[in-house]
Amino acid sequence: MNTDVRQGASALHVQTEDLGGEPVRIKTLVYQAGRILKCIDKSHPDLSPGNSGEVRARLLRQHRAAIQAIIRGRIEAEPASAPAVEQPALVVSPLEMPRVGRPVSLLILLRGARSFQPLAGAEIRVRFRNEVGEETDLYTGRTDAKGFHLAEVPIPETTGTELSLHLTAGAGDVIARAAIPVAPSHEAWLEHADPGPATEPIDLMISDVEPVLAGQTANLMILARGAHTCRPIVGAEIRILYSEEVEDYQLIHQGNTDDRGIGLAALAVPLTGVERAMLTIEVRSGSATAEVVLPVIIPSR
Repeated sequence: MNTDVRQGASALHVQTEDLGGEPVRIKTLVYQAGRILKCIDKSHPDLSPGNSGEVRARLLRQHRAAIQAIIRGRIEAEPASAPAVEQPALVVSPLEMPRVGRPVSLLILLRGARSFQPLAGAEIRVRFRNEVGEETDLYTGRTDAKGFHLAEVPIPETTGTELSLHLTAGAGDVIARAAIPVAPSHEAWLEHADPGPATEPIDLMISDVEPVLAGQTANLMILARGAHTCRPIVGAEIRILYSEEVEDYQLIHQGNTDDRGIGLAALAVPLTGVERAMLTIEVRSGSATAEVVLPVIIPSR
């Protein structure tokens, strides 16, 4: 089980696995920028390895306990020894099918790959690549203060089937890239195009336009893409859970991604008297699952 957890300007990755064998051992690692920040390795001599349901339950409990420890500050991110240039993460959502000879609207989101912070003022370039690999510049722009940009891109008329849009976003050596297939004018291509793996790892991005505050409405944009193909994951199940303790996860939103891989959620976040709370955003498609955890800010009294 893998979950990304935000803590201030940092992002920690929590990974928990059943090590197998007898007695059952469950190990949780907390990573920061690829370094192991915390290791929790517990043995369960009272638990039969064949009892898969209980093994799963304890794995989930240990995983969520580590997440709670991060949210509550018991596991803290280490300060960077020096300012580091963060690799950006680029998510591109076509608002309609890109086709030759037609304009296409691209919703572009640029965030820090680890901090999830918006990257404002980053240069965006869109190029068209034809079937022989020749590229043509189509569009330039910049992200706004929230890391977004809506690009209206004119796609030229051409022949061939191996066509694509190639995007770059960032500055200097810190560049993120994405590619989107372009459909030719004839429908036969769509019938024979390789749709990619039936199930592939999910690349999940959450845009919390404003901080998540207890007692207020949180507006979230959830974008799910295939980690290998960069294509939108359509109809993926979205579940958003609210929690104050390890055992008290409450389902407060359920939905699905649309044909662009996007899910929009307007959540009424509970007003609580505790010091720390969190939202867990789960996205599932087939056997693939991705999670992101957001801290809930409790207003001072």
